[in-house]
Amino acid sequence: MVAMYEEMKVDEAQARNAVASRAATTGNSRPHNAHDAFRIARFHRFELLDAVFQQFLETNIRRGRHYSLDDLLTVGRQKTHFSYTHDGIPYKATVFMYEGPDRDCLSIKLNNDGFEYIQKSGGYVFPRHNSDDWVWLEKRRCWDHMMYMKSILRERYPKGSAFYSMAERLDLEFFSKDSTTPDLMVTFDNGYPDIKTTSGIYDT
Repeated sequence: MVAMYEEMKVDEAQARNAVASRAATTGNSRPHNAHDAFRIARFHRFELLDAVFQQFLETNIRRGRHYSLDDLLTVGRQKTHFSYTHDGIPYKATVFMYEGPDRDCLSIKLNNDGFEYIQKSGGYVFPRHNSDDWVWLEKRRCWDHMMYMKSILRERYPKGSAFYSMAERLDLEFFSKDSTTPDLMVTFDNGYPDIKTTSGIYDT
């Protein structure tokens, strides 16, 4: 517990340094503003992403139908949009199945609720998606803080890995224990509320 508390203090210090560095780069001399405080509060908060995933599974709707995880594992290869709410705000998720090297894989793309991660010294960087700004995350830094996902995925997916891009995207890969169940990729990325409006729509 002491070690975890000390690590959290280091994380907050790193977060403030990162925000200060950005401010210096952009010519903003203020220590930090309300938006910076919002960002700092979300550095390394993997439980925020855990809540996004939970609320997606609980609130998702597509054409009037709610999909359980078992239902989602049967979707086709065409990209499909689902509506869901997080903290009372509507979002869209993109869900589709693709062919992996060993078996099919279900991809679920969700918003990241402002989550950010600061690369620590000695992190492993892997080229992914035509980019070299990815960091491999240790289990204790991410998965051990995502209790809801662990509770519903561990039995079906006993193995996994996590990668973070400095573009504020997190990929969680889960590997099924049997050949009949698709693997799972959950991506948390920058997202915007799905606010529907009739302004700008006209008769044709």
